[in-house]
Amino acid sequence: MAASRIEGAALADRRILEIGCGGGFFTRELALRLPRAAIVATDAFEPMVHACRERVRDLPNVSVRQMDGRGSLGGEPPFDVVCAVDVIHHLEDPPEALRAWRAQARPGGILVAIEANPMHPVLALKALPQPEERRFFLNNLARLRRWTEQGGWTGVTVERLPLYLPTGPAVLAKMLDRLEDLLHRGHRIWGTLSGAFLVSARA
Repeated sequence: MAASRIEGAALADRRILEIGCGGGFFTRELALRLPRAAIVATDAFEPMVHACRERVRDLPNVSVRQMDGRGSLGGEPPFDVVCAVDVIHHLEDPPEALRAWRAQARPGGILVAIEANPMHPVLALKALPQPEERRFFLNNLARLRRWTEQGGWTGVTVERLPLYLPTGPAVLAKMLDRLEDLLHRGHRIWGTLSGAFLVSARA
């Protein structure tokens, strides 16, 4: 969804800064969708930087650098897009980090971030035993909007992304598809149990 939003914003040949690239799964998807974009993927942890470099080593439009979520890249011109997937809730001071991201965007540049929804039962159960995910349960529409606005971004919108069911056995595929369709028609159901929030804003 984040890749689609960036792709749909006519930013195919622009400069993109990814915060918290992890192992590079999203980085690779984004680079393949936008082969003319110049992507700088960053992560605070050296093992993740190495993993991402390995995953994108065949993609000439990606460079990977080590950077803390509150840091900045020296010597880099401003970026047209700043994006992050499941990063904000890991930050001790989200507004401070979002201000640092804002400082690296050009005037009028965009922020695209995805954050998981703690009301989603599967995601909540997965996060509960993981101490590093304790801040995950702070995620909600109002808080994500407030943090982003406090970080100096404007025109902030926070959208709910639909609830998708896990892939099941092939014999159940049609039934799961029908159930997903029913859930998506019932906005009050998936509105609360949505899989994630999509945060968009302008510098």
